[in-house]
Amino acid sequence: MPPARAVSAVEYGAVSTLAESAAVTAHGALVAVGGRGVLLVGRGEAGKSTLACALWARGAALLGDDMAILDVATGEARPGPRRVSLRAESRVLLGDAFFDRAMRGPSSVALGDSHLFHPGEIEPRPQPETVELDAIVFLARRSSPVDGARLEPIAPAHALLALLPYSNIRTHRPFGEAIRILAPLADRVPAFDLGRGALPEMAAAVEARAGVHSRA
Repeated sequence: MPPARAVSAVEYGAVSTLAESAAVTAHGALVAVGGRGVLLVGRGEAGKSTLACALWARGAALLGDDMAILDVATGEARPGPRRVSLRAESRVLLGDAFFDRAMRGPSSVALGDSHLFHPGEIEPRPQPETVELDAIVFLARRSSPVDGARLEPIAPAHALLALLPYSNIRTHRPFGEAIRILAPLADRVPAFDLGRGALPEMAAAVEARAGVHSRA
């Protein structure tokens, strides 16, 4: 097996092990905007990684784009052990210069249609191991009424049901128990729908939530 694929296999194995462990995890991108944690959640190809990378390009800390390990009691989160992965389709939104820069890291590699890189190798920044979540932001939530690149608050009960399908506990805990486990997080951390719009406008909406001056 080529070294690049071997490393990817190890990362995948580590993430899979965490997903099957007692830890509570969520499939999503984890960023720190102005020092405040934001978990971006959504179905496949909703744009989580692209938005997280856009925020990173604007100054945020990009902790991960695949898995967040959650402390449901404190609202803290830390990233899973995997490099950031971008599909080739994201090049149109992020630009050739971004992709060229991302591919300069020693562990950067293109595997098929995916481009893997570690943000800390490209631009060293303070990278907290753990961040307190200030917001959970849903992209392309099916029942979302939001039009345009703006944040709309979600009631904790609705956020809880929306987050459950993206958590590992949905598969190995009874429904009622899974709800009870996630409920403290939904009560503690505000959740929002983010409507679809131009990528800079979506990034600016997340920044505004964190109190960061828009760079759009």
